[in-house]
Formats: sequence, C-alpha cells, structure tokens
Amino acid sequence: MVKLSNARVNFNPKLLKKLTQKENSGVEVHTTVQHLAIYPHQLNNFNDSVKGLLNAKIAKYNKTFNGILLGYKNIKLLKDGGVIQDDSYYIHFDLQADFYIFKPEIGKIMEGVVKRKSKDHIGALVYEAFNVSIPLTSDDDEEELGNTVKVGDTVTFQIIYINLTSRLPYIRGRLMSETTETETNEISEIKIKKRKNKSKTETTETETNETTETKVKKKKSKTKEKKVEEMEDD
Repeated sequence: MVKLSNARVNFNPKLLKKLTQKENSGVEVHTTVQHLAIYPHQLNNFNDSVKGLLNAKIAKYNKTFNGILLGYKNIKLLKDGGVIQDDSYYIHFDLQADFYIFKPEIGKIMEGVVKRKSKDHIGALVYEAFNVSIPLTSDDDEEELGNTVKVGDTVTFQIIYINLTSRLPYIRGRLMSETTETETNEISEIKIKKRKNKSKTETTETETNETTETKVKKKKSKTKEKKVEEMEDD
C-alpha cells in the first residue's frame, strides 16, 4: 500500500478509496479548501509545483483536518490567478480538493500486522506506515492470546491512546484478537480447492459434450451409409 519515492511516502489511491468505505479504518475523505503559497519561478511548472507542495504534507499531521494527510485527488483552483500580499514575493492562492485523512479515535477497533514481539509487548504496523504499541498485561486472556501471536500475524486491537502531533505519530492499543498466517493459508487452500473442483467439473462437462457430438456424428454417418446401400440396391 505504501511506497517510498525520494524519501517521500506514497499511499495507493485505490486502497485509500476502499478504506474510506471500510468501518473502523480511521480513514476519511474531506472536500475542502487549502491555502498555498509559491515562488514566482514555480509558475513555470505550476501543476508540478502544486503537487510538490501537497506531497510534502503527506504522512504528516495536518492541523486543518486534525489528522494525518494520506493523499488527495480532484484538485481545482478557485480563481484563475494568485495574489501577492504587501511586500511578500510569494504568490498566494486557494485550491479545492478531496483529501484522504487518517483520524484514528480512542475506543475504535483496528487491525495491524505484527512486526516485533517480546514477552510483554507487541509492535504492529497499520497500513504499512503507522506504528502501534500494544503492551501485554497480566490479564489471563490477554496473556494467553499474546503467547499465540507471531511476527507477520494480523491482530485486532482497541485504541487506548493517540498522539498524532509528534514527529512520529504514536498509537497505543489493547490486544483483542489475532488472525494467524496458518488460518490465512487454510483459507487460501480452500479457495484453490474450490477453483480446482470447478475446473474439473468444467473439464468433465466439456468431455461429455465432445462424446455426445462424436456419437451424433457416428449416427449421422451410419444413416448416410444405409441410404447409400438402399440406393445401390434400387
């Protein structure tokens, strides 16, 4: 989902759209206006300059949205030209766009992939970008569940603390459940078996149709030979 390009984080637009439709994903889309300022020489390649300014804000906390900017689409300038204020050499303008924002909330249930594990702690990653710290308490159920978790598993956790304004966003959660790699592989194997059975059925049907066609052809050929014999007898 996430790609690093020149030390910049890129989130897949198609996946962002899906996440906005998924419950408890923490990802929202907002259509709103943003104010930007560029240097005069950036007018030579205006589109790239605007995208460069917006891209620099991705994966960082945005005060306007009270969340982390993940991406954007449908950029539209509200006016044809910009404005120079007082003696400033910046050119100011407003644009409207659809912005994808990551806004996790305390109490929400989310999923993450386990990247690190110790006796009393699990480190998970959400959307391959955001770290989640999951302390393991002395609670019997939670301790037992924590013992079964392995690196690479997908775990479900409840958010109990958030700090998105720090240089590295911090999320702390409480372990709820886990989905192991074994279960995922079993699901994949079931799908493969179903696909094979379907292919086998289709092959059998094809063979049956071919056999039927062969019988019909033989029957027609036999009838034709019989007619030829009758004509010769006449």
